[in-house]
Amino acid sequence: MPEDSISSIFFEKQEALLCAQHALNMLLQQHMFSAVELAEIARKLDMEENAVLESGHKESQNMNDAGFFSVQVISEALKGFKLDLISILHPGVEDIKANPLLARAFICNRSEHWFVIRKFGQQWFELNSCRNGPLLHTDTYVALFLKQLTDDGYAIFVVQGELPDCAAEHVIEACPVKFMPPKRKDKKEDEKKDDKKETKAFSGSGHRLGGDVTAPIVIDDDDELQEAIRRSLQEQAGPSHSSGGRSGSNDYDLRRAMEMSTEDDSEERSFQMALAMSMQGAETGAEAATTAVSAADEQRLRREAFLKRFD
Repeated sequence: MPEDSISSIFFEKQEALLCAQHALNMLLQQHMFSAVELAEIARKLDMEENAVLESGHKESQNMNDAGFFSVQVISEALKGFKLDLISILHPGVEDIKANPLLARAFICNRSEHWFVIRKFGQQWFELNSCRNGPLLHTDTYVALFLKQLTDDGYAIFVVQGELPDCAAEHVIEACPVKFMPPKRKDKKEDEKKDDKKETKAFSGSGHRLGGDVTAPIVIDDDDELQEAIRRSLQEQAGPSHSSGGRSGSNDYDLRRAMEMSTEDDSEERSFQMALAMSMQGAETGAEAATTAVSAADEQRLRREAFLKRFD
């Protein structure tokens, strides 16, 4: 069955830093190499390199105690299967660099981690020991994935030669693995989460001074805006007893400003209107004060003129 085809792929999960061992075995689709065998290859390479370079390194340049092995070790191990590793940047594989789908397998490395991208039948799979199992990729994704890996600084090697025959090749050729796209999150759940996370500029809670601090007062953004407009008008207009007629006008202006502030797209316009009205209120208050002073002077002059009649 198609859903069982992927289980035919030989897969090894990560142990210590033995990703090179895992990558080799998954590429060859059987447990061909152990850490001991790869360590022996690394020692031979160290001896050969030291003899040529006359360096006499005490520490191995091809392995470490944690189980990491160099690309030279992997390349040497694959020679026994008549397989070669060639960097994808090499001029000899320009056609594969332009079209990765021409190859059958790749070995990738970065930060001392090795993994394989291999084709079974007509499908590509990522064999990464850090994952839970083989990961199916589409042709389009493989091309983009390898390009991205190159851009991110990964070392990518093309596996050239005929890979050993394996059961997975025949099973997946006959019964391709069904591609299952990643599940999408429920839009309604996302909207609910977004609503909870959203914070409005004037939203919040507060407590009344001298009241019950356990009962929060929810402040609506419209209420705050209207309260700000009302206070601005009152401060600019001055005490209400200075002009009774102006007090009535202020009430009308306040109601009008509040009505405008509740319109869908008029917050900025309502602010400008309130500002204009407050300035008008200040000017009118100044005119009223000037008029009151003039009337008082006129009344004083009349009184003086009346008293002069008795002198």
